[in-house]
Amino acid sequence: MRRGLHVGVFGSSGTERAEEYLDLARSFGSALAARGAVLVYGASGAGLMGTLAGTAFDGGGAVIGIVPHALQRRESVEDARGEIFVVRGEAERFGLLHRTCDAFAFLPGGMETLSGLLEMAMVHEPGSVAKPIVLVNIGGHFAPLLELLDQWADGGYISSVERSRIHCTDDVETALSLLGCGAGLSPDRCESGVT
Repeated sequence: MRRGLHVGVFGSSGTERAEEYLDLARSFGSALAARGAVLVYGASGAGLMGTLAGTAFDGGGAVIGIVPHALQRRESVEDARGEIFVVRGEAERFGLLHRTCDAFAFLPGGMETLSGLLEMAMVHEPGSVAKPIVLVNIGGHFAPLLELLDQWADGGYISSVERSRIHCTDDVETALSLLGCGAGLSPDRCESGVT
């Protein structure tokens, strides 16, 4: 794996998405590349993820894709950008993401994006450090989920600490700052993970 702040990004790999979501993916990919961050994604060549990875890669950014063997065709891996790793299944993929990434961003998506959020939000190993999680809430996409998380926290189903780990913004620059790679940082500082 490459050096640098590794940002795992989840989002839709479907082919029909609103233009504002595609614009978000382009902006996010471009900003990651400009800051020297390493994009780690699901190795999809389609949808928001394909757009994100293509923009980051074309902007000179390091891009790593991780895909389960069984999902290669569905994810259009032949069109994916970056260094692609094929793993046995989702458990191995999530484990590799947990170990490799320093922070996680979530763009608009559906069930698989939600699954990724829940998986990345759980700290599996005692003593391990919780990593930043940011929902990029364009068009209010994550509003129902945020309401549910607040209800869970209010009801005691998740702790206030667990709830506070999941940040939300509709602004790319703010998202990057929350991830540890803000606009005021040079690419060298971003690569070292210093905030």
